[in-house]
Amino acid sequence: MTLKPHDPSTFPTEIRLSKELSDALWYMPQAIGGRVIPMDVQEQMAGLGLVVKLPDGRYTPTIFGDQVRLGRIRTVQQD
Repeated sequence: MTLKPHDPSTFPTEIRLSKELSDALWYMPQAIGGRVIPMDVQEQMAGLGLVVKLPDGRYTPTIFGDQVRLGRIRTVQQD
């Protein structure tokens, strides 16, 4: 089954993320004066379905990304 970031019935039970991606997810969407997440990291998260790019160019968490951030989907750290 293919992951659809806005359809919970397609979510996996766990995801493998680097520490950098896992940490960066907490700072999405970026806020003025907040932590700056490099564009390549944002694009990696988008490729995993954790965030989506808005028409104005900002990235914001998907429902899937929010579930990962809240710990409802198990995160396994990868090197």
